[in-house]
Amino acid sequence: MIDPNNGNFYLGNLRMVGNVWSTLIRVNPQDRVTIEGDLAESWTANPDGTEYSFKIRTGVVDHEGNPYTVDDAQYQMFRYVERPNGVPTQKQTCIRTYVKPIEEGGAEVTGPDELTIRLDAPRAAFLPCLSGAFSAFVPSKYIKQIDLSGEYRDLDFDKGELVGTGPFEFVELELENSLRLRRFDSFFREGLPYLDGINGFAIPDAATRVAAFRTGQIDAFPIFSTPTKRDADQLEAELGDDVVFPIVPAPGYRGFQFNVHRPPFGPQDDPRARKLRWAVQLAIDRDEFNTLAFDGLGHLSTPYYFVGWDWIYSEEEWLEYFPGLDSTPEVKQQHLAEAQEIMRTEGFGPDNMLETEYVCNFVQRECEVLVDQLKKIYIDVDLLVMDFPSLAVRRANEDYSLIAISKGMPFPDPDSYNISLFFSEEEGGNLYTGLPDSRWEELFEQQVGLSSQEERAPILREMAKIFYEDAVWIGVIRPGLLQGYRGNWRGYVPPPMHASNYTLESTWLAR
Repeated sequence: MIDPNNGNFYLGNLRMVGNVWSTLIRVNPQDRVTIEGDLAESWTANPDGTEYSFKIRTGVVDHEGNPYTVDDAQYQMFRYVERPNGVPTQKQTCIRTYVKPIEEGGAEVTGPDELTIRLDAPRAAFLPCLSGAFSAFVPSKYIKQIDLSGEYRDLDFDKGELVGTGPFEFVELELENSLRLRRFDSFFREGLPYLDGINGFAIPDAATRVAAFRTGQIDAFPIFSTPTKRDADQLEAELGDDVVFPIVPAPGYRGFQFNVHRPPFGPQDDPRARKLRWAVQLAIDRDEFNTLAFDGLGHLSTPYYFVGWDWIYSEEEWLEYFPGLDSTPEVKQQHLAEAQEIMRTEGFGPDNMLETEYVCNFVQRECEVLVDQLKKIYIDVDLLVMDFPSLAVRRANEDYSLIAISKGMPFPDPDSYNISLFFSEEEGGNLYTGLPDSRWEELFEQQVGLSSQEERAPILREMAKIFYEDAVWIGVIRPGLLQGYRGNWRGYVPPPMHASNYTLESTWLAR
C-alpha cells in the first residue's frame, strides 16, 4: 500500500511519509514539541475555537513543478472528511471526528491563499490531530482522478503518481524490496534538505538487518525494524560512538480484547462474565511481560492513555489506583490470590479449568507469557498464532474469545486514544467487541471542547476508570523501540513517539 492516506501502508513502515509529503502544520522535526506551519505558513482561530483559517504558502511547487494551491489543500480535507470511494483513512479519524461535513462548510476556500476549516464544536486536540505525520496533504492531481473513477485504489509509482511537496522525491520503488529518494531542489524551505538522497531497503530478516548495519550498508533502522536490546548492546560494544540507540516510547495500546458477545467473557454486562474479566485484569503480571517479551524496554499500556502524560495520572498513581497494574511481588501475589478466589467462586480450579482460546499474531514469546499466566487462575488457553490477514478474518467473524490488539497513536493527545481505540471500525477506530459505557461517551463529549489540561484531566481520569473496571480490553505492555542510527548523523532528533513526522530534511552527515 503506497497511498499516504491509507492507514496501513508500506511506506509508513519505512518512515518515508514526512520525507515525501508535507502536512498543513507539523511538529517541528528538531525539537519534536513545537507545532509550526508546513504548507500553511500561519493560521488564526476564532474566539470560540470552532473555526481555523490557514494561510497557504505561496511559491510551493510539487515534485512535477506544479504549483501547490489552496484548492489542493481543500480537496485533501474533502478526501479526509468525506472519504470518496471509501478511502481507508483510518489514521486520520480525528479529522473526520472534529470537522464538519464539507457541504456544511467543513473546509472552504475563503481567500486567494486561505483555507478555512470549521469544527462541529471546540476541540482541544484539533491542532495536534492535524499536525500528525499521517495527516499528509497530497497534491490533488492524481488523487482526484482516482476518486472520480468511482473505485478506490492506491497511488501507482509506475504511473508517476507518487508526487508530493516534501524535501525528497521518488526516483525508484520496488515494493517489498527497495526505494530511492533524491533531494528535491525546489523544496520550499530554503537550503534544505541537506542530504542528496535516501535509499531504503526492505530486509525482512532481523539478523540480516543487524549485519547490514554493522558493516555500514545501512545507516539507520526504520521504526518497527529496530534491533533487540541484545543486538544494540553488541553493536555499541563493537562500534562505540559510531552508533546511537535511543529508545522511542511508541505510545499506544497493546494487549488483548475479550469477545463480550458470547460466553465465557460475555455478555458484556453479565455479572459472571464481568467477574471473569476482572480476575484476568488482576492477575496479569505486566513486569513479567516486559522482561520476557520486550527486553525490559516497554512501558505500561495504561487504560488507556500514555503513562508519560503525568497530568492525567503519574505512574505511581496508575499503580495505586488501578488494581493489577502494580507488579511488585507482594502486591501482585495479593491480586493473584484475589483473582484465584474469584475463579474458585465461579466454579473453576486446578481440576476444573476454564477452557478458551487466544488468537495472537505477535512475537510468539509474548503470546506464550499470557498463556502461562492465565494457567495460574485456572484458565487453560489454546494458543492460535497466525498471520495478520488470518487474524483479521477471525476478528471480523468474531471467531475468538481473546484476541491480540496493538495500536499506535497517530498524534500526541489523549483523544488519539479515545478515537483510535474506542470508536468502531466503521468510524475508524479499533473497537471490535463491546460498546463504550454511555457515561464514557458523555464524558468524551465534555472533555473534547476544553482547552486546558487542568480542565480535561479529571474527566479523562474518570473515563480511564470506566474502561478499566469493565475490563473488555486488557492493556499489558507497550514495547519501546530502539531507534538505532549512525553516530555521524547531525541535525537528527529521534522522535518522542512513533507517529511523529520523520522528515530528514535537517539531517546531515559528518565525515
